[in-house]
Amino acid sequence: MKGNILSHTRNNMIQFGIKRIINFSLPKEIFKTVNRAISIFMLNNGYTKETHYKEIRNNSVVTDTLLSLEQDKSIVYEPIQLGIVDKTITRDDFEAYDLCKNARLFSIASNGYFMYADHTEDCIEYTNNKILEDDIEVVFLDGAHKPYVLYANRNKLPKGKEYIDSWKIVCGSKIALNEIVVSNLNVLKPGQILTNSFAIMAITNSESEIYSILKYIKTKFHRMLIRLTISDNKTAYGLGRTIYVPLQNFTSQSDIDWSQSVENIDRQLYKKYNLNQEEIDYIESTLESI
Repeated sequence: MKGNILSHTRNNMIQFGIKRIINFSLPKEIFKTVNRAISIFMLNNGYTKETHYKEIRNNSVVTDTLLSLEQDKSIVYEPIQLGIVDKTITRDDFEAYDLCKNARLFSIASNGYFMYADHTEDCIEYTNNKILEDDIEVVFLDGAHKPYVLYANRNKLPKGKEYIDSWKIVCGSKIALNEIVVSNLNVLKPGQILTNSFAIMAITNSESEIYSILKYIKTKFHRMLIRLTISDNKTAYGLGRTIYVPLQNFTSQSDIDWSQSVENIDRQLYKKYNLNQEEIDYIESTLESI
């Protein structure tokens, strides 16, 4: 709901007319006690020309340009970010990353209750140890955001039985506008499922591909393209967060050598998408390795 409200607000502002944006992208630059970036908008009813965009960091103007704003995209884009996005989505072979159609396939709340459309219900019985052959692992997060496991019978799950024996890559349910973007990255093996404290980033039946997909998710390239869809400090991960992320071939026939380190895979991706040195430096300086 929150994401829909933000998108609706952005679109209304663009339709009304945005004449100028001043963006202080570093948290605490304006208000020292508030850990938030600040954007100032000058609205002018009926204004349809290009928007004057100014980016300020550490009391210095780093960008001063004109932008054409499109609906359904984040308003505050630096030109360098737009350049990175354009080099991915305008390729003839672009196909958006969609290795999981539903980030919350099992609809199990963080407390273990099953989430129906209009209520939650304590209908799944959990044990500390595996008792029956059909028992599977359910991965929870504790108060310190550390994973722990309880067991439940696969036949008693109300939803998602067909995905129990797939390989899954999961992250914390919230992604953030910070230096890592995604947290709690884990690979779940067949026979392991998760609560909604996590979100599923990829699901596949191929063990040979799952760790290549994990390396891709860890790249700064992949995480930057997710980061560009985040409008608030923290927001829920879902399929819409990968609209700029290009899907890759994760087999041995790929144009990317997935046997390499994450750092080397980033270099291959920068080359594949023809990023210039300024764009590479921007990504490398914005994000940390994970």
